[in-house]
Amino acid sequence: FGSLEVLRGGRGAGTRIRFTAKAFGRVHEHTGEITEPQPGTELKETLASGMATTYRVVPLGPDAATVTITTRYSRPGPQGWVEKMLVAPYLRRVFLTELDQLAEVAAARAMP
Repeated sequence: FGSLEVLRGGRGAGTRIRFTAKAFGRVHEHTGEITEPQPGTELKETLASGMATTYRVVPLGPDAATVTITTRYSRPGPQGWVEKMLVAPYLRRVFLTELDQLAEVAAARAMP
């Protein structure tokens, strides 16, 4: 990932973002809107391209939680099929990196 700019808001619903990401040899710029379908436990990032990613946090106790990331993306036709085959493994790597980063932040905040 490259730059990330908060265009509006910055915390939860109503946030608007712009970011760059390198994928398949090209740098792409994306804009997105953040909603909070379940305040406090679920954020949804919807990009201008139509890709929507939901981040859901389920607390497991005072020091643990499960984070689930799901993405919905649908483009019709042969191009959509090819993109789906390429994008799914790419996003899997991206989301694993994001989960590692979340774990680092959580561990740092838990330290006295």
